[in-house]
Amino acid sequence: MGLVNLQTVIAKDLLRLPQILNEELDKSLDDLGDKLVDKVRSKMRRDTGRGQASVKAKVTGRGLRKRLDVESKLVQVAVDEEGRRPGAPMPPSQAARLVSWARRKGFTNTFVLARSIGKKGIRANRPFARTQKEERSLMTRSVQAGLNRAGNRLNGGA
Repeated sequence: MGLVNLQTVIAKDLLRLPQILNEELDKSLDDLGDKLVDKVRSKMRRDTGRGQASVKAKVTGRGLRKRLDVESKLVQVAVDEEGRRPGAPMPPSQAARLVSWARRKGFTNTFVLARSIGKKGIRANRPFARTQKEERSLMTRSVQAGLNRAGNRLNGGA
């Protein structure tokens, strides 16, 4: 193979690099997102399952500027993550949820329960923060695996 042919092959591979990186990082981040969602769900408080079911992973961006978000838009998930400080007023929308939760758990006096939450607050469980802290090596390995697969594809693999 002559020098001109070698340069042509390298140039073609380099032109494919952004597409290959994008595909392999997408695969890695999708798999990582599924694993992180499962780990967050396993750390959450359990009740009806709506909170766990609401946790989703989403990959955005392109090339090396990708972002993986694991999130939920439910208020009760935010309370599970951040807690509720003592003395904070209960949002009116949460009163009905507290009553239905109390019924499921067998409490008859929801006033006493609401007053106790008002005085003591709700301890933060932090399923998202704990997962992020505990799974740093999994996150690093997943991204490295995607980059390795991209390199293998450029080297004539898959």
